[in-house]
Amino acid sequence: MRRRIALGICVIMVLVGASLVMHARTKEAKKPTKLLRTTEVMPAVFNITLRVPGVIEAAKSTSINNWVLETQVVWIMPDGSRVKEGDIIMRLDPVVQQKKLNDLEKSKAEQEKNEQANITNAEQRERNSIKALEKSKEDFKMVELESSRDIEKAEAEIAFLQKEVELAQALHDKKRRLADEKLMARMEVDAASDDLRRRQFDLAKAIQKLAQNKRDAENRVESKKFDLKKAELDMALAKSALVQTKLQVQRTQATRQKQLKDLEEQIANCVVKANANGLLLVGQTWSEGERVLRIGDKIQEGQRLAKIIDPGIMRVRCDITESDIERLHNGQKAFVRVPAIGESVLEGTVVEIDNLAKAQARWESGTPVFGAIIKLSKPEERLRPGMGATVEILLEKVTKGLAVPLEAVFKKGAGQVVYQSNGQRYREIPVKVGKRNEMMAVIKGALKAGDKLASERPSAEKLLEAKGN
Repeated sequence: MRRRIALGICVIMVLVGASLVMHARTKEAKKPTKLLRTTEVMPAVFNITLRVPGVIEAAKSTSINNWVLETQVVWIMPDGSRVKEGDIIMRLDPVVQQKKLNDLEKSKAEQEKNEQANITNAEQRERNSIKALEKSKEDFKMVELESSRDIEKAEAEIAFLQKEVELAQALHDKKRRLADEKLMARMEVDAASDDLRRRQFDLAKAIQKLAQNKRDAENRVESKKFDLKKAELDMALAKSALVQTKLQVQRTQATRQKQLKDLEEQIANCVVKANANGLLLVGQTWSEGERVLRIGDKIQEGQRLAKIIDPGIMRVRCDITESDIERLHNGQKAFVRVPAIGESVLEGTVVEIDNLAKAQARWESGTPVFGAIIKLSKPEERLRPGMGATVEILLEKVTKGLAVPLEAVFKKGAGQVVYQSNGQRYREIPVKVGKRNEMMAVIKGALKAGDKLASERPSAEKLLEAKGN
């Protein structure tokens, strides 16, 4: 009895197990086959582009620099404000310049008084030198006249004495003849001889005196001539000194006037105004890293205070690698996406390509790149300098042949294949890939437009026999 019960239980367990297996197989058979994602073969119509990062910059901008010494910011318009030409965008502290201007104006009157005194002294010296010259000329003429009179007087005396000597000689000769003829006493002849010698002595003395007078007169004339030349030189020096004094005063006054004007201009420049219409970009500080200027910042001479750009005329600057530079030329179309303004696609044109490469920073790549400028076709008021952008430069339009998405092309050995959909199975077809971009590729193979292709590689059991070209 127990054996029968045990046997019955075993039979029941076998039947239950068989039933479970049959149910599992039936459920597996009813499970639907998973289909792969597919795509289509289509006529080739796509663009080959070069995608590079870019930065928005202003095509037209004007800088405003600081030309004020020793100053700081006391008020500033917010960065990014819209401004018109002539609007006040910043105020600088003019306290140092105002103090210098006040001090210079205070000292101006005293300086002008001293300058006028210098001119008056120089003019007085010139007048004195002119008077001294006139007196020297008069003295010279007087000495010449007196010397001439003395010489004339001496010459007249000599002429008189010469007549007396001649008369005394004639009287002497007459008395000597009479004495020789015994008509006159010898004493009379001796007296005549003494008178003749006395007169001859007086004549000789007068001649010596004339020579001395001439020498004395010549010395006096030369002395006065020297005095005259000295007076002339003194007058020339006085005139030159007056001219130099006036020139120096003029230079000093011009320098002072320029200092006053410069200080007034610096004070005026403390009120910084926009020099164009546009968008205000406040400059950066030089002392605390890269941040925009703010109230209290000290400003250096020549430092850029701000830049005003025309937001309606923006462009994109991008870097092109050496391997891609030969593919670019002016006039190529470009498509620009700026994440900061949304999904809008901006059209542009390549307008400038650098001839010389520049090295990127180490943290970028350090490889040489060429700069390229993309001019945007239409204004976009939302753009701001420094915004990042993605640029796609149109290299070629592909319009011939058949094309498929790159995800439908798979590598096999040394070649490439696609998987044509045939219901729930797929046929492997070898293809040759031609021109391509980042998403599409031209292919050649046993395909036609509209064929369905797998976008993921099928498993081996889902493949049909291979089909050649």
